[in-house]
Amino acid sequence: MPLDLDARPILVFWETTKACGLACKHCRAEAQRDPAPGELSDAESRRFLDSLTAFGRPRPVLVATGGDVLARRGLDGLLDHAGSLGIPLALAPSVTPLLTEERIADLRRRGVKIASISLDGAEPETHERIRGVPGHHAATLDAIRRLRRHGITVQVNTVVMRETVEELPSIMRLIRELGA
Repeated sequence: MPLDLDARPILVFWETTKACGLACKHCRAEAQRDPAPGELSDAESRRFLDSLTAFGRPRPVLVATGGDVLARRGLDGLLDHAGSLGIPLALAPSVTPLLTEERIADLRRRGVKIASISLDGAEPETHERIRGVPGHHAATLDAIRRLRRHGITVQVNTVVMRETVEELPSIMRLIRELGA
């Protein structure tokens, strides 16, 4: 029986926080160093997660984003709650010092199966000009490798803009080499 997309979504994206350690020039989330006032409390977040069960099975995939989803206070408890409800989990973490080897292993244990990582240039200069952090290109490639080593499927997002459009074929080759 085909999925009735008028009755239930396949994906639900949740911008969990505006907090992020990056300052990307194109950020749609208007990221900032600290969580914004008015972000859902843990209790409100749990009610939101509970509401996703009303769609029945299969549950929609919850894609938790930000800012940097890893900067979301109480994230582990929310991931555990989503897992207990049978909600498939995907994250869109920023490549910051919060994305450690230990954190990746913990996320996998908590049921995260997919991560989306932003790579905005095949060349370090392009990516870092957009992300605003020296050394971020190498850190991003390393993060993709580490996520893959832990069995997490990696989707790579690239912002297509004047600065990146000519590098798209090279970005694609790089993504394939990384197994993303």
